[in-house]
Amino acid sequence: MELRTKLLIGATAAFIAASAAAGLIGHIRIAGLEQRIDSLKAEAETMETHAAKLETETHVYKEKIVLLEKRLAEVMAATRLQDAQLEKLAADTDAARRALDRQRRGAKQRS
Repeated sequence: MELRTKLLIGATAAFIAASAAAGLIGHIRIAGLEQRIDSLKAEAETMETHAAKLETETHVYKEKIVLLEKRLAEVMAATRLQDAQLEKLAADTDAARRALDRQRRGAKQRS
């Protein structure tokens, strides 16, 4: 065999070995990326489930807020009514005191 043939065979073998190594490295990288994708998909599914649970809880809390706001409005309306009644009672009490004072002054002036 000539030197040129040996060099050509060696270069071809080196090229085949380099190509095989590159293919193997590429395959290993792809396998690693596929595993990473699978783990990220599982994590995304977990997050999606958690998000759905939080949305449900949020809906429940929103309903409670609406109910509590309604109750608060009812209590405030009752409070306004009671305030009006108290003001009327205060005015009636003041009028009764003034009438009593007038009667007492009238009784003192007659005596």
